[in-house]
Amino acid sequence: MQLDFDRQLRITAPVAAVWEEMDSLAAIMAKSPQLDTTAIAAGVRDTPFTAHLSWGPFHHDVVGTAELPECEPERSVTYTLTVPSLIAQWTGNMQLAAVGPDITTLDYSGRLDLNHRLAPRMRGMFQELAEEHVHTLTDRVKSRAERRRLAQDRLLG
Repeated sequence: MQLDFDRQLRITAPVAAVWEEMDSLAAIMAKSPQLDTTAIAAGVRDTPFTAHLSWGPFHHDVVGTAELPECEPERSVTYTLTVPSLIAQWTGNMQLAAVGPDITTLDYSGRLDLNHRLAPRMRGMFQELAEEHVHTLTDRVKSRAERRRLAQDRLLG
């Protein structure tokens, strides 16, 4: 089973400020609500993680591996989250484009490949968990980059 997600945000901040919020695996994982990021060192391109999955009365912790296979500074980043116990892999890609001096677009695309035998029965749960991941991650990148820009404006202004 595959689930695809796309989201585009317009961020009132320069590309450099947005990039600082998504420039590493640690920065990306820290903005996901389901992932435990306590053991991630800066500059690491792959690391184990624990994800806390909850949907209604269902609560389950899973262990996986996060990787950063592609990273082009101030342009794009691709990361993967692999969970062997669910036979699942999430691939997320974020691309930045400058629209103006202080306006950036963030294009996010994500795909969940899920091959667990119960996946079709749990489609709704995985749909909601993936949507929460996408929206929370991109909203946190946006809000932190905009706050960073405002702080710099106040400091310099």
